[in-house]
Amino acid sequence: MCWIRIGICFKGKCISEKDIPTFPFPLSSTVFEDKQTDSNKIISIFVENPFDVDVSAKLVQKIPFGIKILDSDSGSLQGDSLIWDFSLESKSTKE
Repeated sequence: MCWIRIGICFKGKCISEKDIPTFPFPLSSTVFEDKQTDSNKIISIFVENPFDVDVSAKLVQKIPFGIKILDSDSGSLQGDSLIWDFSLESKSTKE
């Protein structure tokens, strides 16, 4: 698991570096194989908002040549990328 450290400033006040919280990396994914066809894959991407405030997010996933997208779950295919724009409530996860 990866960890990231962020700095927080709001209205000119910043948390000192020693008090900056550490959060787990907010993205994860799973891949499921269709056992009947052995060629279809279902990829799920999870985005977590660890903050106490709602956030707006943009997720961009590059798609390799030759991959056919059957369902992007409200994402838009732009060139070789799937793009999702969404909001996450505080302390929530979106698949």
